Amino acid sequence: MSKQKAIKRYIDFCTSHAAAKVTGRTEGHHIFPRKICPQWISHPKNLVHLTRKDHLYAHYLLLQAEPHNLKVIFAFNMMTGRRSLKAYNYSEKKLQNMAKAYEQTKAKLIPVRSAWMKSVRARPEVQKKNHILLIKRNSDPEFQKRRSAQLASMHADPEVQKKRLVQTAKYNSSLAAREHLVKLAKINADPRKQQKRLAHLSQLNASQKHQAHLSEMNHVRWHVIRKVKNPKCVFCNNEVL
Repeated sequence: MSKQKAIKRYIDFCTSHAAAKVTGRTEGHHIFPRKICPQWISHPKNLVHLTRKDHLYAHYLLLQAEPHNLKVIFAFNMMTGRRSLKAYNYSEKKLQNMAKAYEQTKAKLIPVRSAWMKSVRARPEVQKKNHILLIKRNSDPEFQKRRSAQLASMHADPEVQKKRLVQTAKYNSSLAAREHLVKLAKINADPRKQQKRLAHLSQLNASQKHQAHLSEMNHVRWHVIRKVKNPKCVFCNNEVL
């Protein structure tokens, strides 16, 4: 089917099903999506009301007309992921086609979402926020108690102990382990590597940012967790955490 025919089929479906009298819950649907055609947002005929079943199928038809548009793919994938296709009593053919489209769009969105999440995590403000949340969570007595109980239960499990021993023995006897040890020995014996490592450590220890990070971690370890307030500690006095 050509793109023009697919678009016409999609528009005809939206207009015909919106004109029909429907009962029960309806959902608003923009025939020309807001993020793709913002100039049509305020047009009175662009917004139609469809049943939930027709709304989902309208997004499927839009996907057939715009199969490479990421915004269209994302909208269909999100709607299909939140709803059960079988709950709407589609015909077997429609059900198979929509399930196949969902599987294809899901595969397309995986690398896109992965790249987006990496870009979000790389933002300095997000890293700072996550760091603060991590410190607060780790300093929470209830979390520490719960986490300790989970770890103790896991380490005491005979199946876990057996599995760990098997994995350790398997790795230690593998070629990868031997190659790794040989590689480490060569690195440690290389004078240039040793000099580079010492220079890096000296530079790191001279960094004010690194020293501030160590001070903050020590504050969490010795003061926050133990509920001790040290008058000489900058973080205790300023009540940063």
